[in-house]
Amino acid sequence: MKKILLLCEKPSQKAIFSEIIGSPKNLGRAIVGKYGEYEITIFALAGHIFGIPDLKEFDKKFEGAYKNHIDYLPFLPPEDNFYPRKPDPDKLSIYRDLKNLLFGCDIILDATDPDDEGKSISKEILLYTKTINKLGGFVRTDNLSKEALKKELEWALDNLHDKKRLSEYHLMANRALLKGDLNYGVGINASRYLIGKMDKKVSFGTAQTRLVDLIVKRTIEYLQHDKKTFFNIKLKTDLGEFVVKLPDEVKYDQNKVYEIAQKIDEKPIKIKKVEIKQKEEPPLKWYDGSDLAKDASKILKKDPFSLLDEKKGLLEQMYLNNILTYPRTDSKNMMPENNFAEQQKIASYYAKLYGVEIDPDLKKKGLWYPEEMAEKLKINHTPCTVARAGIDISKLSKDEKIVFDLAAKRLLSIFMPNPITKTITIKGEVEGVEVELKEISDISLGYKEIYGEEKRKSKIQNPQNLENSIIVPEETIIIKDYTKPPSLYTTRSILDVMKKKNIGAESTYKSLFNKVTDKERPFVEISKNKLFATKFAIEFIKLIPQEAVYIINQFEEEILQALTDKKITLQEAFIKRNEIIKKTFELIKNSIDKNAEELSKLAQDSRNIGKCPKCKGNVLAGKNAFICENRKIVKTENGWENQGSCDFYIPYKVDTEKISYKLTPSNFKKLLEGKSVKIDVFYKQKQKRVKTKVELENGKIKFIF
Repeated sequence: MKKILLLCEKPSQKAIFSEIIGSPKNLGRAIVGKYGEYEITIFALAGHIFGIPDLKEFDKKFEGAYKNHIDYLPFLPPEDNFYPRKPDPDKLSIYRDLKNLLFGCDIILDATDPDDEGKSISKEILLYTKTINKLGGFVRTDNLSKEALKKELEWALDNLHDKKRLSEYHLMANRALLKGDLNYGVGINASRYLIGKMDKKVSFGTAQTRLVDLIVKRTIEYLQHDKKTFFNIKLKTDLGEFVVKLPDEVKYDQNKVYEIAQKIDEKPIKIKKVEIKQKEEPPLKWYDGSDLAKDASKILKKDPFSLLDEKKGLLEQMYLNNILTYPRTDSKNMMPENNFAEQQKIASYYAKLYGVEIDPDLKKKGLWYPEEMAEKLKINHTPCTVARAGIDISKLSKDEKIVFDLAAKRLLSIFMPNPITKTITIKGEVEGVEVELKEISDISLGYKEIYGEEKRKSKIQNPQNLENSIIVPEETIIIKDYTKPPSLYTTRSILDVMKKKNIGAESTYKSLFNKVTDKERPFVEISKNKLFATKFAIEFIKLIPQEAVYIINQFEEEILQALTDKKITLQEAFIKRNEIIKKTFELIKNSIDKNAEELSKLAQDSRNIGKCPKCKGNVLAGKNAFICENRKIVKTENGWENQGSCDFYIPYKVDTEKISYKLTPSNFKKLLEGKSVKIDVFYKQKQKRVKTKVELENGKIKFIF
């Protein structure tokens, strides 16, 4: 009996395949069973278990090039292969279990997600272990229903080593691996060169640089905003407030606004027209992982990136425990029609628990798509929703219950009618000046019912009878306001932008965000949840020549699309990839050479908080604490020792048995200047958060009561 190893990506895929094979038995992380003439072992990878390219041999050859030996750059992939990947240190135990299965099987079938990234997850493993020749094809996993997967598994078993299917697999995997090579090749070489010139912890990853660029542009727009004063006029009546329609050239002129207000004050409003419109609101879209994380973060008071963390994130753990589905990339908020019956069943189960009525046969437009459109729409993933019926909610943790509640309510909303609203627009005239009143009320709440929203009632009775009537205002109100700059990005809003601009993926959002906000990397400062680009970041972005950006953007067309269209071979793609990495590196290198000295100064200034109260050296914002530059921690035979001339060190976060608090760079700067500041201190015994005044005394935090 031949042994087949089935490599899945999602726990849900593994669970469904285990129902298909006969007499399944748990074998550690794997499940083993029989199907026809084969013994099938199912193994779920749960994402990439291989990490960045392995640079050990390169560094060894060039005597530690990582330590700023920049003359040996650029480090390029082999001319006839990809960058050599290496097992992720955090997933070594998974790799060890998998390695034995790879060597012990006769045939390997891929059953990862049906996209380029999914296929690259398995191929990088097969290349590293040199088991690529055992690959017999792949099972399509577009549809995760049991019947569909069984059908696809049977096709793959009946057509082992099918040339067309294998060719499709390698094309998808190669595109993803080539893209990864470009991102890494540009990033690692530019980063090492910049670190070598500046002796600072800075990196140049393509996705990271695009993210910094967005924050820089928004910060500049915010700082350069020209604040202007404008005015509006409202007329208070029994029906509500009429807004005076002021042209833009008038609302910024205070004198003209006051003239109009005086002209219409206490004058009657003649109603010219009444419009009544009913509108069905659009349905709520299916969640994808990042949207669910963003909504949950508001309730949990956490940043959404921590919930999406691929290794420790709450959503990741709920995926692995089969509580939620696993959309590794953007689902486009749509689900295949062939999953409709399964979602009906799950929604019907939870409708009883939530005490709401649903229409399980309701199929709203824009939420479901026919399977044959999957390739055209580039949708390969089921949206993030409740994984199955029958989950025991009482056994979930407090945080899991909050996330589950959001996912369940969104699922139920799909099978509830859309809300219907009524908008009454009353248009009138006062002394030749146009005025307008709008009122929105609810005819039916629809899915809003499950969110506990109250029905808005109309205050206007018989609006159709108001035409040509006269209404006397009770009061004329002049409202002064100011133009507002574009909002600075927050930890929640930047996630939306990253998704929209295709900067990273759900598996990398967390690490990307951490890299640009790391206190040792002088790119972005966070204050009151708002993201500010530093002076260093603004200058850093100028290092990226537009020609380099153009070359990187051409990669998709010149290599990936050409490879797909069979206009170039894989060998030619390898050569073109290396040419692009070299060209881009040279352009960025020349730019760094011109600006390195100024950047180094800016990087130092951006981390410099103030003068040390002990030795008068500079206090820097480190990774976890405010540290004097003269404090030098070195590992010796006796352990870690301070061999510097100063020991000034104050952590950002303090958490003791009695209290906990956090210091920000802006607050600490004031403390170093000899000022006292108020910070939020949580007193654990009283279970109360109190604004408490603190100051620096003898290099330590002192509380002032």
